[in-house]
Amino acid sequence: MIVATPHFQHTTLGIAALKAGLHVMWKKPISAHKADAERLIAAANARPELTFSGMFQMRVEPRYQKLRKLVRDGELGDLIRVIWIMTDWFRAEAYYQSSDWRATWKGEGGGVLLNQCLHQLDALQ
Repeated sequence: MIVATPHFQHTTLGIAALKAGLHVMWKKPISAHKADAERLIAAANARPELTFSGMFQMRVEPRYQKLRKLVRDGELGDLIRVIWIMTDWFRAEAYYQSSDWRATWKGEGGGVLLNQCLHQLDALQ
């Protein structure tokens, strides 16, 4: 099952899917709250025969894969500091107005930090 719903629904849907014997792939984040994430991970650990995975779409974009390869192969030398400016990922107002939960602390559990910033942090890892 692929879960791409509002963040606050992830824990309930994920646990139900795992109990039903389904493999689960998440569109980040696995949960908006630490306690819920821990419950979800415990449910996944209870079903080791199932795949439980999170997905960040930047990982599969060729430009980020190329950059990762350059860094891993040492082509850029030892990285001491990274300055990351992302100018090509703009969200128009229509994106935020497409549902009541987007861009709200209550709906996303962390606003833009949880909705957008996770992608950059993941890519930098």
